[in-house]
Amino acid sequence: MAPENENDTKEKNGKTYNWCSKHKMWTIHKSSECTLANPKEDKNKKEEDSKDLQLKQALTAIDEDEDSIE
Repeated sequence: MAPENENDTKEKNGKTYNWCSKHKMWTIHKSSECTLANPKEDKNKKEEDSKDLQLKQALTAIDEDEDSIE
């Protein structure tokens, strides 16, 4: 939400500004039109990608270890 005691929209010098909850600042675009990735979602995606990479590396190491035994 906009800073306490403020509306989501305000005008200044003939321009309309909207409070963007993702940027946490006044912007020209509306919060609903913002294309900035949600930082929380982005962090979760990075953690999932990291876990996937670790799993792939572990499976590759097991596979290579089995190949060296034969």
